[in-house]
Amino acid sequence: MLPDLTGKRILVVGDQSECRDLLYETVVLWGGECHEAENVVRALERARELAAQPGGLDLVLIDLNACGAQGLAAARKLAAEGNLADAHILFLNGEPCPSAEAGLQARAFCVEKPLKVVDLQEAIAQALCGGDVRFPRRAKQHPPTGLAHRPRRILLVEDNPINARATRTVLEKRGHQVATAENGRQALRILADQSFDLILMDVVMPEMDGTTATRMIRAGACPACDPAVPIVALTAHADPQDRHGFMEAGVDDFLAKPFQVPDLLAIVENIGPEEG
Repeated sequence: MLPDLTGKRILVVGDQSECRDLLYETVVLWGGECHEAENVVRALERARELAAQPGGLDLVLIDLNACGAQGLAAARKLAAEGNLADAHILFLNGEPCPSAEAGLQARAFCVEKPLKVVDLQEAIAQALCGGDVRFPRRAKQHPPTGLAHRPRRILLVEDNPINARATRTVLEKRGHQVATAENGRQALRILADQSFDLILMDVVMPEMDGTTATRMIRAGACPACDPAVPIVALTAHADPQDRHGFMEAGVDDFLAKPFQVPDLLAIVENIGPEEG
């Protein structure tokens, strides 16, 4: 079970790119729209820009270890502005959050660092969905660390640039080489010139969808393409009828969106034959 962040717009504030990347990947893989700011000055500017867009701004994640008192001051400014007053605020703090910070406003929440995925899940879900939310605490939810035992050459076919960036970042941190395509037609052109160990194929895309591209690869309609290359469908449609259709088209496996990082890495690093 994951927080459903579909349609939610979230701003991450902090000066450490590694922490921002982790939060960015998490939000996007849970289906949300994520934006970043490296300091509180830029955060206020970006928050106002996002709040002025249709749908507004739903949540601001502020790393207090990076922003300190300026982060609290920025949160108070956000709470005081009319078009930002509806945005929830989630503080990330390396120490237990004092009640004064948690009580900044009714829509302010806090989660302690070092971050655990399940604690972040609960904090975001509580902020955006309300109520006392509890997710299962399972060790397997923690992403693997270090480099993959066998790095792979991967073609990621994804038309959403935010999703593509998050997925590519996760894979490259594990040592995989990743090329990207925005639709099935572009993927076929890339496959005509390059070989890959695996294709991650989004299903719903413009120009040519993933199912059509998969059928063409399997049928040998793509010159120089390996018709046996492993293909994993990435899709928000995961009911039995859809799964049957994907398998008929020739995919080897599928991963339902939004997905967790361990599930993505498990498929990428275990599908296909071992070397040797």
